[in-house]
Amino acid sequence: MTFDAAPTDLSGRTCIVTGANGGIGMATAEHFAACGARVLTTDLGDSFAGACESEHRAFDLLSEDGLAACCEWVGAARPDVLFNNAALFDMGSVLQADLAQYDRLFGLNVRAMYAVMQAASGAMVDAGIKGYAHDRMCIRRAGQILAHSEHLNLRVDEAPEMMHVRFRTLGDLTITGAFESDADTLEKIIEEVAATRITERGGRMDDKRSDSAMEDRKKEGYF
Repeated sequence: MTFDAAPTDLSGRTCIVTGANGGIGMATAEHFAACGARVLTTDLGDSFAGACESEHRAFDLLSEDGLAACCEWVGAARPDVLFNNAALFDMGSVLQADLAQYDRLFGLNVRAMYAVMQAASGAMVDAGIKGYAHDRMCIRRAGQILAHSEHLNLRVDEAPEMMHVRFRTLGDLTITGAFESDADTLEKIIEEVAATRITERGGRMDDKRSDSAMEDRKKEGYF
């Protein structure tokens, strides 16, 4: 698998990729490395199979000891980016899968993912990386606010302007909207989230385009 994405300068950044020895995980690790990042990878295998340098560790995220060791490793690495990719997709249909299969899938896809995310998030907060409101050049499109960049094609009636915004979710730069905000402390973020009537997906441009927008993208090879 190749990762056809615009280059971003990640020099001096630490990026962690879980589930790194195949498909999306491997391509992402290679892309991060090509952008200049320090890349840390983990999977069940003892070495990274991709075509780039990485600091690799093997962890079994379905075992308590393995998950605890991975979380300790992630926290100590103080990552700037976590690509939490480790997952299982072999459960089968609801008519075939038993509860043991379900517990195994849930244990990795939800429980372990949450634990690793929590470890990375704690390290990021300690390092001063927070999702606070900030000044950014943006445009308004169809009732949404999008970050202005070289990857966004402006329409004739659009002009970039400086706004004080915050992103409540992560996603594709060209379809993930920001929200005007003055939440520049953790306490203000909590108050904002508690009071808002707009969900995280409220800023997704695709959801405004049609109910089947993401399914249409899948058919076109988006993933």
